[in-house]
Amino acid sequence: MIDEQDRIRRHIRIFLNGAQVRSLAQPLAPNDELIVVQALSGG
Repeated sequence: MIDEQDRIRRHIRIFLNGAQVRSLAQPLAPNDELIVVQALSGG
C-alpha cells in the first residue's frame, strides 16, 4: 500500500468518512470510517 517514499501507491485509494485521503498524515478519530480500495487488473 505504501511505496519507498512513504506515499500511498498510485493504484490504492483510501477514503476517510467518504472523502479521499491523499496524505498519510490525516488524523483518525475513534468513530471514523476508513475504506481502502485497490485496483485490480489481469490479462
